[in-house]
Amino acid sequence: IVRLASDHAVDLVLIDVSRTDPLADDVAAVIAAAPCDIALHVGDAPRLGPDAPVLVPFGGAEHDWAALELGAWIARSQGVGLTLLGSASRRERRDASRLLADASLLVQKTAGVVAEPLLSRSGVDELIAAAANAGLLVVGLSERWREEGFGPFRLALVERSPAPALFVRRGPRPGPQPRSPRPWCRAPRCRAAMTSCTVDMPARSPPTARMKRISAGVSNCGPSHAA
Repeated sequence: IVRLASDHAVDLVLIDVSRTDPLADDVAAVIAAAPCDIALHVGDAPRLGPDAPVLVPFGGAEHDWAALELGAWIARSQGVGLTLLGSASRRERRDASRLLADASLLVQKTAGVVAEPLLSRSGVDELIAAAANAGLLVVGLSERWREEGFGPFRLALVERSPAPALFVRRGPRPGPQPRSPRPWCRAPRCRAAMTSCTVDMPARSPPTARMKRISAGVSNCGPSHAA
């Protein structure tokens, strides 16, 4: 899979993983070595619709931006809504409203998708409650995934999420210049890496580098639901 992803310069490899062992050794090996973005799929096929949007918990971390980009392109290609979920204010920290507003504006400019910001209390139970109305949950992996794997927060989502979920790891980026549009890794060409939940995606213009540059300025502006 890693060789195919490298040789064909794909943007994304999508891997179907089990709820009982989502980060098995072979999956971890692909995540560690693949040069492109990785999305790990858990659950059934997405059930997107007018009342079932794509839900992205967002705190501005590195892999959150990759999840946001993927969520935005899925929402656009399927003609459904995109909801960004951030943490409501706590005694020691302000809420994520400014961060969500910045991310929503960026998504609208680069992907043409209007994202709806939503604030809720931090915690697994609150996120699971929000996911009950979603057609697909797209979550960035922890930046500490090499040390702690999924971690207890995301493992709880794997086990309990009422919506199908994608867990996203951002791949290395070759310098500050935008990438040229690349084909997506689809089932006929890379079947071993794909799951049946694949949706048809449009050819991407290169917003990723722009999103990453802007994200550097807002990545620490608010708390994350998926710390």
